[in-house]
Amino acid sequence: MKNLMVWFVNQDSTTRGAVLALAGVIGAALITGIFSVITTVLGKSKKSSKENSTSINQTIGTNNGNQILVNGDYNETSNALSAEDASKIAIGLFMDNFPKLQVEARKVAKERADEFCQEVMNKLQKCSANDYSVFKEPDTQYILYEAQKNYARFGTKEMLETLTNLVSKRVEYNKETVLKVSLDKAIEIAPMISQGQLDYLSMLFLCSRVKFDNIKTIEELKQYLELIVQKFDGADFNSSEYLNILGCLQITLLDIIDVLSETYGLNKKDVDKICPDILRQLEGDYSTSYVGTVLAIINAQQKTGFDLKMETWIQ
Repeated sequence: MKNLMVWFVNQDSTTRGAVLALAGVIGAALITGIFSVITTVLGKSKKSSKENSTSINQTIGTNNGNQILVNGDYNETSNALSAEDASKIAIGLFMDNFPKLQVEARKVAKERADEFCQEVMNKLQKCSANDYSVFKEPDTQYILYEAQKNYARFGTKEMLETLTNLVSKRVEYNKETVLKVSLDKAIEIAPMISQGQLDYLSMLFLCSRVKFDNIKTIEELKQYLELIVQKFDGADFNSSEYLNILGCLQITLLDIIDVLSETYGLNKKDVDKICPDILRQLEGDYSTSYVGTVLAIINAQQKTGFDLKMETWIQ
């Protein structure tokens, strides 16, 4: 390099100019070639990335950043699906996504998932469902996995009953947008709510938003209110703020005596005389929201057998 510099300095100005021009041409060619190569590589990389992302988006859903593998060809929702096929999809969904556990724990989780799916299918068959193609939809699989996962974790009889009732209703009302969203939210938060809190929601709902046409006299109302107290005697009246945070309540000024009197067309003083003291604790600033109404109805049906249609209150 040193000898080359000495040679360059000793040349006349014409020679040095020619050398510099030649060096500039060579440098430009090198830069152009390198840029061309880089552009080609990046183009292939972007194309490959785009192809991969398309594939991924077709096979997974997300749950708070966690990927959920979707089972089945959900583009074929027009094809009817049997209860047996739907059950297989549900079990496969759970096994593909639930965290890997120790052998014994995984065995228990699998047993609970099987039990959960069987219970859901039983409930759907009781309501005369004959097309289970909704189980191929990612939206349904997402919420189904949420319910399966929570029952596999907690495994209580009450949780099984509540979640399977919610899931069967979710399948039944799959086309009703507002009700479907309310059911989805109820399924997600159900594991965060105690039985006492569910009883509070049911009691609040039945006393403030429901009218039974067969109640005509003050004596019939008295018997009804006593039944409510008996069925939901574990109601947690101190949980309103917590349930409000979860989205189960809405702001409503509630005077329980006024509401019962107006609802059934009975004298307010007579209603005040027969109203159990425990129900007076419902008075306050809340009534059930859409999500709270869903949970209240599910719990009330389990405990009383009342025939309550969700679409009456959620449209």
